[in-house]
Amino acid sequence: EESGGLGGGSFGTSLAELVALNALYLHNNCLTWVGAQTLTGLTSLTHLDLSANALTGIEDDAFAELAALGTLGLYINHLTWIGAQM
Repeated sequence: EESGGLGGGSFGTSLAELVALNALYLHNNCLTWVGAQTLTGLTSLTHLDLSANALTGIEDDAFAELAALGTLGLYINHLTWIGAQM
């Protein structure tokens, strides 16, 4: 697993248990990527703030289960790659 990533490990597993979570603020955390399985199970999420990190990539289907998502903050990052399914 890549250091600085958001996904996998115990942190990723615990996120999946937060099925009623509406908002997730992860701004300014030096995160570097978002994996395809990272946000699995967060079907109630309406607001996701990933701004002011060091994100360089977002894998295909990273936001696939976020049908309720209305706001996505990605500003102040270093995105060079976004999956084709985005």
